[in-house]
Order: sequence, then structure tokens, then C-alpha cells
Amino acid sequence: MKESSPGDRGIPAIESIEIDEGKYQKIAEDLFEQNKDAILTHPDNTGSSEIDDVLRTLPNETLQHYWGHGVTRGDIVAQIAAAVSMLENNIFFGSTAPLRGSGYADAYTQGSFFAISHKDENLVLGARDRKPQRVQVSSSRKVGFRMTAGAFICNGILESLVEPLRNLYPSARILYARELKDYIEEQKQKI
Repeated sequence: MKESSPGDRGIPAIESIEIDEGKYQKIAEDLFEQNKDAILTHPDNTGSSEIDDVLRTLPNETLQHYWGHGVTRGDIVAQIAAAVSMLENNIFFGSTAPLRGSGYADAYTQGSFFAISHKDENLVLGARDRKPQRVQVSSSRKVGFRMTAGAFICNGILESLVEPLRNLYPSARILYARELKDYIEEQKQKI
């Protein structure tokens, strides 16, 4: 683990971790092959987002209480590999934002896979205390963040992966996009 130096201006130490990207690539390839027909023939191959369809039914005042991170880069197998890595490591690479009302760019919800926070919590672990838990992959220059996701959503094209991912990661809350509204309603009940 790298120690913070005075020049870091209070930025927390970066934990160095190993991520076996080959392992996640293999799992992704297997999941894709097993669900290829459902993925390739899904009506959302047109680029629409079931997550966005659900979010349009909720008021912005509700959505501003949640943070998210969407998986959008690479081909579909690379996106599945990123999703599997997120589920297994509770780490994401990239940025996060509130679902609505960020004042800049809201969370990107059009991707194939989406992580959402618990109500009134940031997706980045430690962000509330201004001590985000940053991690660096030892074998590359990639820097990411530890996260505490409330749920993971398979958006449209990947909905056929919900059940296989639930079987692989039974402790994670993995949802169909249509279940997102129920998740938010459930979170609203928690005080």
C-alpha cells in the first residue's frame, strides 16, 4: 500500500490490488456464449435504455438521492467482463454521479450494466467523509474506487444474464431494469 505524502493534500493512500482480467474475460466469454441468442436478438440492441424508461417514471427529487456508475466501454464481452469484475471486487473504474441534479453530468444510465448506491449514500466507499477509497491495479496504471453498491442492474441487452449472475454472486443484489423502481421504493422506506 502506498502511503500518503504531504504533497498528496490529504488524499487517502492508494491500495494496490491484483485483478485477474483474464479470469473475468473468460467468464464474460462463457456468459456471452451461453446467452448469445438472447443478447443479440434483444430489442434493446437499438440503443434504448430500460433503466432510463424506469427512471423517467420517478421524480428528480427522488433520484438525486442515488449515485450510479454505468458500464459503457468496449464490446459486449468487455462490458460483461467489467460487470463481473465489479461484482467480484466491489471496485469500479471511471466516474460516478447522482442519478439526477448533479449540476454537471448525471450518472450515465444507458450502458449495459449499472451500479446504484443505497439511498443518500455515495457509490464510492468513504466519499461521504472525503476519504474515497482509491485502488490501483498493480499490473497496470488503472486507478479505481472501492464501492458500496446497493444493487447492480442489467440493462435491456444483458437482462438474460440476471439469473446466471445471481447464481455466480448470490450475495450481490442483481436486478432486471424493470425491478429498479421497486428497489428505489424499498430504499425510500428505509430511514
